Amino acid sequence: MNINWKIVAPLGVFVLVALFLVMSREQSTDLAVTPQDTSEKVAMTEKAPPASAPASGNVDELTASLNAEADTDNAEFADANQDLELVASDSQSINGLGNAYDETTF
Repeated sequence: MNINWKIVAPLGVFVLVALFLVMSREQSTDLAVTPQDTSEKVAMTEKAPPASAPASGNVDELTASLNAEADTDNAEFADANQDLELVASDSQSINGLGNAYDETTF
């Protein structure tokens, strides 16, 4: 018995795609989230804002709060800059690696 691959191959691909679509649809319906679940997931994934005193209308407290937030942001930016400097120094080391060995110096 000779198998006609011109018919079997496209039919097999069609069956695989259909199975994939059915399985993905089942997973999406299984992962349906109720409104209560979303609030719990959002609460777990989001960073909680820093605890602050209730608004009293005092300008000095507001200024101190804004300065504290700015210091926090500056610390995060400093960490990012340190990472960039580390990447740049690694890049220089890797680029200089080819110059470290010279065959003509023996």
